[in-house]
Amino acid sequence: MSFRISYAPPADDTLAKMREGDTFRDEMARTLGSDPYGHGSSAVKSEHDRREATVAGAIVLYYVSGSVLTVTVVRLVPAPLTSAAQASFASCASTTAVGSSKS
Repeated sequence: MSFRISYAPPADDTLAKMREGDTFRDEMARTLGSDPYGHGSSAVKSEHDRREATVAGAIVLYYVSGSVLTVTVVRLVPAPLTSAAQASFASCASTTAVGSSKS
């Protein structure tokens, strides 16, 4: 049995900005889409169907609707950049800033 994954507008906005959005969607389908109560998830505030899990390094807050086999992601916090990615980003940002000041 598999669950459909849907994204509420705030989570969908965050997903659209993620670098590896397609990879994240695939991982969501593979993990929470097949077992929304598994994958190390935990109930939030003692509500069995309101859950939190970490998927592909991102924190996911979601609701499970068993009657319609849907997982609705309401909040998504992407994984922080690795230190190598942060250094690369900082390097690009400083190069852009230097380039901008010479224009």
